[in-house]
Amino acid sequence: MNCGAPGFKIEDGKISFIGDALTVSTCKTAVSFDYEGISFGRASPGYLALPAHGRISVSSVSNDTTRVTAVASADIRTGRIRAGNGRTTEGGGISLVILIDASLPVFACARAMVTCTEAITCVIRELGLGSPGGYTDSGCVDQNIAIVCRPDSSLKLTSTGKHSKLGEFIGRSAIEAVLGSARANGTEPGELGIAPVLERLNIPYSGERYQACAHPLMTALLQIRDEVGWGMIPLSAGLRAAGDMAMAVTGIDSKGLGSIEEIAERALKETRLES
Repeated sequence: MNCGAPGFKIEDGKISFIGDALTVSTCKTAVSFDYEGISFGRASPGYLALPAHGRISVSSVSNDTTRVTAVASADIRTGRIRAGNGRTTEGGGISLVILIDASLPVFACARAMVTCTEAITCVIRELGLGSPGGYTDSGCVDQNIAIVCRPDSSLKLTSTGKHSKLGEFIGRSAIEAVLGSARANGTEPGELGIAPVLERLNIPYSGERYQACAHPLMTALLQIRDEVGWGMIPLSAGLRAAGDMAMAVTGIDSKGLGSIEEIAERALKETRLES
């Protein structure tokens, strides 16, 4: 099937190029006109091999001028990391390919990678995935991106940042494809439930059951904790807001509690269901 991507054929975990193609990637041969296509997880002669991370998702965005198709293989249940932190995790990963039905110079392909990287961060941020006691992660340890365009196309484009329509298409298709693959591989907000929220609040979780109000309350308290850490609001204001919120939902008195994590743990106890 061509999945709505002119000049490219997507089938059985492989992307085949129809005609000439320029590939710019994070792999060993960063810029190449020689590839016949891209394969996920399987090395094939003439094909650029990207790591496979479970089921693949495809998303296309287009207008009357051009079309952008994103193909992602993403498992972000593990292997996530925040930029600036040391490597503390293994497994998982993201492989993302962007197919652009236009001719682009190499510098525009490089800029498209920046847009894709931000799209990946958006997915992880929206899912609320992060490190224990810390903020949300920004990507994966194993993360590869390839941008493919058609040098023989009569449509010549140069802007791939967020300020451009092409950049908008790249970002939107990348978010949809990465999120779709991540969900297909077991990362779903509804399935994750309260566990990752409590993990980031440094609250142990052993499968306990809580009232329906627990998840949104803990998520809101986590947001306040993050905003204090980012310097957006002072700690005193954060403690006051968190205490008022916890009291409104659970009726606890947070006086004497010196951190939002302590307020969250105290409030959580009031929402626990008996086994």
